[in-house]
Amino acid sequence: MVTPAPETPASAAPATGWQRWRGPLLFASVCINLFLVGVMIGGAVPPRHRPHWFDRWHAAGEPGPGPRAGAPGMQAMPGGAGPALAFRQAVQSLPASDRRAFEESMEGVRPDLQRSQRELRQARQRVHDIVRADQFDKQAMLAALSDVRQRQEAIQQRIHAAATEALAKLSPESRRQFADTMIARLRP
Repeated sequence: MVTPAPETPASAAPATGWQRWRGPLLFASVCINLFLVGVMIGGAVPPRHRPHWFDRWHAAGEPGPGPRAGAPGMQAMPGGAGPALAFRQAVQSLPASDRRAFEESMEGVRPDLQRSQRELRQARQRVHDIVRADQFDKQAMLAALSDVRQRQEAIQQRIHAAATEALAKLSPESRRQFADTMIARLRP
């Protein structure tokens, strides 16, 4: 007597097309977003809190995240600057007193941002661990990616709020100069 093979549920069917690429594409998207947030945060860090290699890197004229306005080799970037670079250059274009006030306002969020960055790195590590596991857990991966997204968004919101507070302290002329520099640096 032959027993019929048990029916396989639809969820056990082999992945096809979009289903097969959804996980890796999501992971790639998260990695790109993490990189961009890191560049934005790096550009918002005042010069005295940057790592020692940062200044040597830019003094040599090598392009990198968040260079200061006037760094050798950075004026003629093809395609315009990215938002974090344009933001940093706009801050550097302010008169010295306004620039100090702006950077002091941003400095107030530094401890919170450092804590948030540590938590974001831990969330990224969880994603990495899930991807490397022998058995891939799709639900755990989706939850971990969601956690990364939420942490990135929280960091970005905090930076935006701090920048808004800092801009509110500037004179109208300085805000116009800031805006004009941002637009000029973002133009291709």
